[in-house]
Amino acid sequence: MSKLIRSIKQEHSQTWLARHRPLIFAVVVLGVIVSSSLLMHYIRGYRPDPEKGLKSSGLLVATSEPKGAKVYVDGKLVTATHDTVYLEPGEYWVEIKKDGYIPWKKKLTIFKELVTQTNALLFSVAPDLKSITYRGVIKPLLSPDQSKIVYAVDIPQLKSQTEQEASDSALPPYLNLEDTGLWMIELNDLPLGFSQSPRQIVRGIPLNRRWQEADFIWSPNSRQLMVVFWSQPDQDKRQSALREIKDSPPPELVYLLDITKTYDLIDLPNRRIEYNLIVQDWQTQSQLKLEQKLKLLPDELSTLLATSSADLRFSPDETKLMYTATTSAQLADQYRDPVPSASTQPQTRQLESNQLYIYDLKEDRNFVIDQQITTEQAQLKGNLWTEPLVGLSHTLYQPQYRWFPSSRHLIHIQADKISLLEYDNTNRTVVFSGESSQAFPAASTDKLIISTTLNPSSFPLPNLYHLILQ
Repeated sequence: MSKLIRSIKQEHSQTWLARHRPLIFAVVVLGVIVSSSLLMHYIRGYRPDPEKGLKSSGLLVATSEPKGAKVYVDGKLVTATHDTVYLEPGEYWVEIKKDGYIPWKKKLTIFKELVTQTNALLFSVAPDLKSITYRGVIKPLLSPDQSKIVYAVDIPQLKSQTEQEASDSALPPYLNLEDTGLWMIELNDLPLGFSQSPRQIVRGIPLNRRWQEADFIWSPNSRQLMVVFWSQPDQDKRQSALREIKDSPPPELVYLLDITKTYDLIDLPNRRIEYNLIVQDWQTQSQLKLEQKLKLLPDELSTLLATSSADLRFSPDETKLMYTATTSAQLADQYRDPVPSASTQPQTRQLESNQLYIYDLKEDRNFVIDQQITTEQAQLKGNLWTEPLVGLSHTLYQPQYRWFPSSRHLIHIQADKISLLEYDNTNRTVVFSGESSQAFPAASTDKLIISTTLNPSSFPLPNLYHLILQ
């Protein structure tokens, strides 16, 4: 009897399922659609609200390097970095803090259903210094591809006859005669984070000359280096000779070096007769290289920059362009279609002479960085020394600003301090205070290379140091 009852119930159940299968299928499909819609709305920032039903919001993705920092929105702690915060559309002061690091702060605009990301790079309050060189460095110069630094090691210039006589018997205690010459350091790190050691590429001191008198010029591909000694070491005359190469006499002494080799100075021929041809060829290569990069820009903007700017330098990832305006000019209101979640920091489309700007190729936004650029390069008005031959030499041109490896930051070099700032001119942070002649990008964003003298009373020449930022 029980088997019969179970059989009847099973048959009835199957009949009911068969009869209602279309309805069940429709309910399941509707449930999937509603769930997917709710999930999509949730992902896009919608949240339930007792009065408005579903309330739209925007997303703040708070990221930082290093991780584990605290995120404050309008002064209130809301989460830790590498998390998502849902906020109503509007403007907010977002601050990211981590013990031992300089806080990051920026006013951000949150838009409905869009993602805004912080990408905060935090720098240590007390960065460490790690020595790279100890013999002293003269005229350190960064290569155009930012992968190498060349510098000279020389016997210090003596000021008096007494000092000269005292030096006849011995060199300074920190210097051996075989150390004098030209040195180069590769900026790319070795595996496991170890740094490259400097390598000597020329041994010796020029006869009756000093390395301090030389100008260094990198080739556009950063594979060759030209060392130039002028008959009259006057800076203005050297500049004139470089600008008007066709009408200038060649230098007194020229060495052309393959930076993969090591030379004894006495074996190097004087290439002064070839100097004009070599420089003209390098100028042509440099100009062609720049023109290829300028093709990434809208045609109208590229034409404007060709006539109204100088010292054009692309970021390492080639998404941004640093340039100095040489005349007043007006950028168009828009060169590209707007992109979602573009920067909302104040920009300027009006260019003024001798001011430094950053143009963001992806977002079509233009930011003023410095309003008082007074270098020689700002006065060249677009001639062939635009994107270097950046090797233009330590004595002729060392930029006040360089690109940081992140492509989102700049290095600002001043006489008494070194700062890092974001490309939209926010979060300007002093990372080193003290006398420093130069700062260079390292292989990664966790350090800088600086040239400074820590103890001038006992060691008069600057050395290169890693400034550990994180």
